[in-house]
Amino acid sequence: MKKFKLGGLKGSFKKGNGLLRERVELRYRFIESEKASFPVAVLCRVMDVSRSGFYAWRQREPDEQRQCLHREVKDIHGQKRGSYGSL
Repeated sequence: MKKFKLGGLKGSFKKGNGLLRERVELRYRFIESEKASFPVAVLCRVMDVSRSGFYAWRQREPDEQRQCLHREVKDIHGQKRGSYGSL
């Protein structure tokens, strides 16, 4: 069995984490949904967020502007019979 060494790649995976990385809020929601199955500390470590940030997120009030925009988009989507784009 051949073993591969990363050599000069050490740490290079962290450099490209901005483009494909989900918003922190999505990671917090994932942790919230999985906390019954796994310890929060482990989930936070794996998802690369702080525990204090996760617990602070749980205490925040929902963003009213974001919720209003979400309702508006859902309404328009329904009016267009589930289509989107330039029609």
